[in-house]
Amino acid sequence: MKLMTKACALCVLALAACGGGQLDDVERYVAELEADADGALASLPASAQPPPAAYEAGSGRSPFDLSAFGAESGTRQGAREVAPDFSRARQPLEAFPLSALGMVGTIAKGGVRSGLVVDGDGAVHEVGAGDYMGLSHGRIQRIGEAAIEFVEMLPDGDGGWVERQRSLVLAETDPLTAGTAP
Repeated sequence: MKLMTKACALCVLALAACGGGQLDDVERYVAELEADADGALASLPASAQPPPAAYEAGSGRSPFDLSAFGAESGTRQGAREVAPDFSRARQPLEAFPLSALGMVGTIAKGGVRSGLVVDGDGAVHEVGAGDYMGLSHGRIQRIGEAAIEFVEMLPDGDGGWVERQRSLVLAETDPLTAGTAP
């Protein structure tokens, strides 16, 4: 118990020693600031009011117009109904967006041309007609020397699907070594 009393007395003495005259400079500075303050704030300069702008986007294409996807808006009478096959197994290149894929070449075996596609992880895949790639159910239609042509299936906003022709062109620079030091 005596030890506890001595410890408390020592703490009180230590705290009392911290308060000695070290704040005189700060108190003097604050007093000067308070004396210089007149209490009035300067008013802000008047800002110029910009002229009102007329809305001009009304004459442009509606962002909800389906014709941008190659589909006619409105009813789809007589149109061929398309939909992706959700029961088939997904292929490895369907895990990557098209922006992460690049064509790096072709291979011909027995007169059949295959494409070489590098994925976002740097792996090269051999693809053929009928294979799939990209996140939008892109089915490869044709493989040329400089491009892979495929058809994507996108939702049309009305519960259906529309097809969009796309192509993946041969990269001018090697995507496997792009961005690396020589």
